Amino acid sequence: MLMTINNQILSIVQKAINAQLSLEDLMKLWPEELDDIDFYESIFLDVESSVEHFTNYNSFISSENYSNLIIDAFVLKLDKNIDFLNTARQKLLLEQVSFADVLAIVNS
Repeated sequence: MLMTINNQILSIVQKAINAQLSLEDLMKLWPEELDDIDFYESIFLDVESSVEHFTNYNSFISSENYSNLIIDAFVLKLDKNIDFLNTARQKLLLEQVSFADVLAIVNS
């Protein structure tokens, strides 16, 4: 079930990464049942901020919003429990660990 939800959210994040998501589409696509789950709420806020502040793709790909979406997409692909995903996401956002560090833990 978690991977199904994560794949659904990953699809939304990937649309935002590719600048193919409007705020209206985000509101239609986002599952309301995730609104009270901090992990997903954080990702929603990343996507929302990216969509709201998008000006052009060249500026976007060098922005913090873009970096956050890349981290969100990476974490959503991991087949781990939500506590692990949340911790990994936070540490990646704070640059306390690298993608390689997280993959090493996942694969061990």
